[in-house]
Amino acid sequence: MATILLFLIFYIAIYFYGRGFVRLFKISSLTIFKIPIPFFYPIVGLFFIGNISVLLNFFVELTNPFARVFLISLFFLNLIKCDKTINIKDKLIQLILIPGILAISSLGVGLAGDAGLYHLNHQEWLRTSKVVFGLVNAHFRFGFSSISEWIGANFWINENLMLLHFLNLIYIVFFFQVAYHYIFNDKDATYRKAFIGILIVGFLDNFGFNGGKNGFIEIEAVTKSDSVFAVLFFLTTIFIFEISKKSSISRDELFILSLLSLLTFQYRIFGALTILFYFFVMLRKKHLQLSIRSSLVQITFLLSWVVKNFINTACLFYPIKASCFDVPFSATKNASVDFALYDLNNVHTPLRDLNISNWFSTWVQRDINQTVLYNLIFTMLVLVTYSFFIYKKSNNEKINTGILLVFVLLSFTVWILSSPGIRLGIGILLLLYIVIPNLLNSQELRFSIFNNKILLLALFFTTLLFVPQINNYRILIENISSFEIRQMKSQNV
Repeated sequence: MATILLFLIFYIAIYFYGRGFVRLFKISSLTIFKIPIPFFYPIVGLFFIGNISVLLNFFVELTNPFARVFLISLFFLNLIKCDKTINIKDKLIQLILIPGILAISSLGVGLAGDAGLYHLNHQEWLRTSKVVFGLVNAHFRFGFSSISEWIGANFWINENLMLLHFLNLIYIVFFFQVAYHYIFNDKDATYRKAFIGILIVGFLDNFGFNGGKNGFIEIEAVTKSDSVFAVLFFLTTIFIFEISKKSSISRDELFILSLLSLLTFQYRIFGALTILFYFFVMLRKKHLQLSIRSSLVQITFLLSWVVKNFINTACLFYPIKASCFDVPFSATKNASVDFALYDLNNVHTPLRDLNISNWFSTWVQRDINQTVLYNLIFTMLVLVTYSFFIYKKSNNEKINTGILLVFVLLSFTVWILSSPGIRLGIGILLLLYIVIPNLLNSQELRFSIFNNKILLLALFFTTLLFVPQINNYRILIENISSFEIRQMKSQNV
């Protein structure tokens, strides 16, 4: 129970940290993409912690007293006055219940296999030295490190790494907050059908071939960030699609959207697709200049990220050889890029020629790929049934989803050609789940019972409760039981 309470306190602290930056940059909108702006506070907070840490690390190690005092002092940005009062519907559910349930996953969570291999090692470098030229030559995987290392390096508490798990949980909380709002927002039901479909995916993830797993987000071991990237990639794409439909776009929306796009890229180079999608939409709507003016801070952080990449690897975008330079500390000279590319090819089996049949037979031999494929097909059939039999045609204006479909198919193709590991493609699979069954077009329900709030709440909380593992609940029950026994003994004394 103490761990759950600790996460709630941590979540509230990051919430207010992000709120300070929202006030600093005068984001005055009450909602962004129809989502109350407070739900974005923790994501904004983590974005600035990570990127300011990148800048600080050019000059000092992250455990340097100056770096720590500077980062902590930014918390006082909350003192900036704000005249607007923001009301959040169902505060107890959104800000306490959802984080509290997901915090149960902290009980018994362990370290990922890659934690000791390079994640924690890289964070130790950041904590004990300023930026290192050619660091990738110490371990080729250091070039793959995401912004999570710069964020996480600030949250070691002696030998306890629990806060690193809390950091990842914040993104999962955000995912379910967005889903809850889109489903239960009475004023606008545009995305209700799609996010009900996503909840069905999450529910079915627990059943099926080999016990289930269909590509839904999951709680991961400490230092893993595949679900974090999936949440960012999925939601950022949805938000870009939302903005593509609007006739007028606010500066606040562009500020948040460019922030999310950059953060997605900083978690994984594959996220560059969201940046390209964002700029394509801005060009198409003739808002490119406005988007640049609204994103000067993000552009500065992007440049610092690229400079950091060059210093660490001599590549602008590791491990793309074409972006590497021939300098003494180059990753290409010391074969680090070759190791990285070999690792990607060996582990994830990308498509390298037109012999799709041979590639697929090799790819599907991996148990995880086969399991997810079979369960994905079943889940997709359920969603198609949900879309076309539970709903009927209506006179409502149809949403043109062509631009989103093209982006999803392009992303899927790039994933197959680069690194088609299931854990690296969760965000794409989630998008496929709403695009293929056409869940973005609202239609009239054939049966009103499927719009019953109690039924939808049951689906939401069942899916949410299934996210932590059974072992997490077992430990929770044991902790409660041992606490009750101690209470009884103390009363007897």
